[in-house]
Amino acid sequence: MRILIAEDDPLLADGLTRSMRGGEHAVDCVNDGAAADHALSTQTYDLEIIDLGLPRMDGFEFTRAVRASQQWRHIPIIIISSYVDEPHRATARAIGVDEYLGKPYEASELLAHVRALLSRALRASA
Repeated sequence: MRILIAEDDPLLADGLTRSMRGGEHAVDCVNDGAAADHALSTQTYDLEIIDLGLPRMDGFEFTRAVRASQQWRHIPIIIISSYVDEPHRATARAIGVDEYLGKPYEASELLAHVRALLSRALRASA
């Protein structure tokens, strides 16, 4: 499965990329929302892990664009963020985010969400 990661913190981006590749996934990692939008226009992804506080296009703006697209609107999206309050979580749900994890999060929890969302997406496409 191919995963797009958009995280502007180099340390977190490296850890996320290693975790996903360790789970046998192909991973592309970018450091801002505009790069994520460009990556999505040039590659097909099975899942996206997006930091909410990205420069050049934040996670909410990126998610809105994905959900507005006929081609990409069904891609599972996980938002990761240091904003853990209910208003941010509610906005995420309202615009179509599948999972919202507050930082810091456990790698095992993220991997469990990734497995569940990919499994659900595979069943839906069958």
